[in-house]
Amino acid sequence: MQLEIQYFPQTDTLYIGGSDSANDGYDIAEILIAHAKDDGEVIGITLEHATEHLGPHLRDQISSVETSAPTSVIGNEGEPL
Repeated sequence: MQLEIQYFPQTDTLYIGGSDSANDGYDIAEILIAHAKDDGEVIGITLEHATEHLGPHLRDQISSVETSAPTSVIGNEGEPL
């Protein structure tokens, strides 16, 4: 599974996970949602209010984003934000 990290500016959410389709989502913390397949395998997480929790580091990475489409924060697995 290739790791994807995407930022959604309209909802200020950050998705970390694979591109497989999830059939279920459930809260694992107040601001974290796990996405799972039917068999329960977690394939991704969503962080809500991302800029509030990741602070200036994330803001620096997305400062030029002016689109409603999801923006890839990193291109390849293992690269830092």
